Amino acid sequence: MPKSKQLPSPAVEATVYQRVLKYEQAPVLCLSIRCPRLSGEGAGCRRINRCYDRMSALWRERWEGLLYRQACAAAQADREAGRPVRTWQARLDFTVTLREGELLSLYFDIYE
Repeated sequence: MPKSKQLPSPAVEATVYQRVLKYEQAPVLCLSIRCPRLSGEGAGCRRINRCYDRMSALWRERWEGLLYRQACAAAQADREAGRPVRTWQARLDFTVTLREGELLSLYFDIYE
């Protein structure tokens, strides 16, 4: 039985999205999303990339919606109380923990 040819591991690159959301000209929420992107051409790479694109979109939707509204409300309360406005932060980042042959393991850190 012939031995199957092992394909080279696709490169893991990062797509980055950063944005500062403001309320009345003051920054209230800093967003940073760094998601993996596989460089391979196969169906598996495309499927994995779609999964991470969707994950990024879901976090961005949450942070630009619910979390932004909460940050604006907190900024308004801080102003009314005469306190300095604190800038909230939200971050998604990944680390490659294993990349060997056809195996890929990633660790995600998500912070609000």
